[in-house]
Amino acid sequence: MIFQSSGNSRSRRFWGRAQESESASSPPLVNQVILLPLDCIVPNSGQPRRTFSAESLQELAQSIEENGLLQPITVRVLEENENGRSKSYELIAGERRLRAFRLLGQEKIPAIVERLDSLQSHVLALIENIQRDDLSYFDQALAIRSLMEEHSLTQAEIARRLGMAQSTVANKLRLLRLDEDLRLQITAAGFTERHARCLLLLPSPQLQKTAVEEIIRRGMNVAQTEQYIQHLIQPGASKGQASLRQSRRFVPKDVRIFVNTINHAIETMQNAGIEASAEHDEDEHFIHYSIRIAKELIPCDPPSREKIDPADALPR
Repeated sequence: MIFQSSGNSRSRRFWGRAQESESASSPPLVNQVILLPLDCIVPNSGQPRRTFSAESLQELAQSIEENGLLQPITVRVLEENENGRSKSYELIAGERRLRAFRLLGQEKIPAIVERLDSLQSHVLALIENIQRDDLSYFDQALAIRSLMEEHSLTQAEIARRLGMAQSTVANKLRLLRLDEDLRLQITAAGFTERHARCLLLLPSPQLQKTAVEEIIRRGMNVAQTEQYIQHLIQPGASKGQASLRQSRRFVPKDVRIFVNTINHAIETMQNAGIEASAEHDEDEHFIHYSIRIAKELIPCDPPSREKIDPADALPR
């Protein structure tokens, strides 16, 4: 649906079939397109996007002026008066569209009202930006951390709400160990997320800064960056030594060896009277383990060991 009409009024071009009667003092029409005054809409406090290109906003405003608005913004009721009428709304999705309307000098914008709480609003704002695939990985990490801190969520809970693997969430949060100034430099240089992860291997901010400047100067790709970082960590290692270490590295044919080791360790602790448990799940690429071990020695019943008659083990 394009929100545009053929009337002579410039403002009517953007409204189309949106309901004109809505205002900040009217009851909200949930899940319907209504017209809201721009001055009653406040930004989302959990907005993950930190930077907005002025040139990109100007292009969007020009497109809206020429073609109308293709998709309404989404808001939630933030405050109601005693009569249950809405006084203000918080933006959920459509920050750039809202800014473009303000650039055009518009007073109202088509919007869909949703009944959501603060957590749902922040999660949807983050998902909307992630799905557009143009939100920087640092902004994603900052938004995830903000969600976790503001709503007391664990990595597992936030991963479930965002539809991500827990390891993905953990890797993104690790990126915030880099200094803010360094993150700005990395973003300006157009580094990929894998570039940034390589830098986490370096032990000090100063060494990380030196590495970033050298990577930029030499225009290194990810593979070259990994080799360079490895050289900084072990400067005395020659190619021959590195090759020798690689040849001595144990490469298991089946990761079940390690899974069995974990299970055996849990069983050993239980037999020793330590309360311990493990839960796991797996996806296409990883096996995820969650292990709980009591800090104090708590008597617990060891797992039962049912004796099996050797005759029962024979094939029949």
